[in-house]
Amino acid sequence: MGQSIQQTEFARADYKNFDRRLMQNLAALEQLLARPQFGVGPGSFGAELEMYIIDKEGNALCKNQEILRVLDNPQLTLELNRFNLEYNLSPFAINNLPFTESENELLRAVKQVRRF
Repeated sequence: MGQSIQQTEFARADYKNFDRRLMQNLAALEQLLARPQFGVGPGSFGAELEMYIIDKEGNALCKNQEILRVLDNPQLTLELNRFNLEYNLSPFAINNLPFTESENELLRAVKQVRRF
């Protein structure tokens, strides 16, 4: 995602590698779905927010690693470029106003990142 695709032709080894990785991921999904408790329990809501870091003129500000290091928040993760961060919200129970709780959490997260 966000990458320029240069390669348009692939060797047999590329296809084999893709197939191997796809099968590994499908096997992991199959194990998850086979768990007796998977999907049992109250529903929850989760989301993530992509944050682009810009200066006052709207130009990209390459400070995501610095922000991540200073804030030391496990819900923040690096993205593909230096001017982007991802914030992973806490899961909220569906029966407890998840959109209101998400909004409040996001407002706090954005306020922290805006200090930079």
